[in-house]
Amino acid sequence: MKVKRLLMGFVLALFSVATVFAVAGCADDPDKDSSGGTSGGDGTGKTYQFVGVMDDADLANYGMQCTLWLKLNADGTAAMDKYSHLTYNDAPAAENSAYQADYMTGTWEESVKDGVTGISISVASYNDDGEAVDSASGTAYKRGASYSVTLDLPIMPGLGSFAPRAVDFEGQEGALYENADEFIQENVAVFTPPASVTTFTSDNGGTVYIQEGGTLLVYSGYNQVAEGAYANDAAGNMTVTIGTETIPVTVDTGADTASFSYEYVIYGDYSVTFDLTCGSYSDIPEAAAQETPDNVYTGSASLGAVILTLDDETNATVDYMNGGFVYHCTYVREGDVITLTWIKEDGQGSYSEMMWPSLDQWTLNDEDHTMTAIADEEAV
Repeated sequence: MKVKRLLMGFVLALFSVATVFAVAGCADDPDKDSSGGTSGGDGTGKTYQFVGVMDDADLANYGMQCTLWLKLNADGTAAMDKYSHLTYNDAPAAENSAYQADYMTGTWEESVKDGVTGISISVASYNDDGEAVDSASGTAYKRGASYSVTLDLPIMPGLGSFAPRAVDFEGQEGALYENADEFIQENVAVFTPPASVTTFTSDNGGTVYIQEGGTLLVYSGYNQVAEGAYANDAAGNMTVTIGTETIPVTVDTGADTASFSYEYVIYGDYSVTFDLTCGSYSDIPEAAAQETPDNVYTGSASLGAVILTLDDETNATVDYMNGGFVYHCTYVREGDVITLTWIKEDGQGSYSEMMWPSLDQWTLNDEDHTMTAIADEEAV
């Protein structure tokens, strides 16, 4: 079981590093075309453009949803650009690290099937040796005024650990966007902060939103990474509880400030510490410490906190990494040991499947409502 956890950490680390280099490399390549590329001739003189969004729940957990722009040029070539819109990066294409021109390239041609004219599309990604590492193909058909096609595309070219995702494209003859800058501006995500009465912030991108009713949300940049609770007597005594950790808050009532530090574990040994400060302590409502309900147990897996909620006598919910992965399950309890069976839902893809094996069996402690993974007990 230790080997399984090590492999999981290695795959996620590899994915993160590969993503950084792939995006950075494409952003700095002066040979990439960001103009829309509709010159040339294939005999028909026609061009088409399509747009699709890769947006399943697993990718949203990491802010990795992306918009894809597929251009079918007049010379019969095809080029697909990728923009990671949840980066909220709206810089021009030439300097936008979230934009990747020619993410996949290929060819297209008009085709006829059963008397219906369609557009046959084939695209692939290539390694440094010019070899195709992933490919996708499909035929677009006209429905009303637009064309549609579904392509099975890689999350990261060449990384077979993650299953391809089906992306639905809608398009038209002619241009959807004048150029890559317009494509980015039309698809950039707009951040809407959650409701709060005040916030704690850090210099390295951490924000804690203090809400009514004793709850709080932790964000890294624009992404929620944890949720928790706080207790406050409005006289300078305050704590916050995030996951299984209760953290004392340092309060200066004269200066009306409060501060605490929180370590956000990204995965494995990779973490970042947020030194958080609030300049308006008096805006934080009074709230009593919240006791853990009898049907809730807390523990940890290799990547972070796990919260198990027994919804009723047969159903349970597993919250892994403070909302990063949520599994609805059925369960069987024998003594202190509980065995969970995941009920897979739409949008839960290969990330969720990779995380699940270490979350399915626990030993419960009813005295303090903690739990220990059976896998960890066997590894000792």
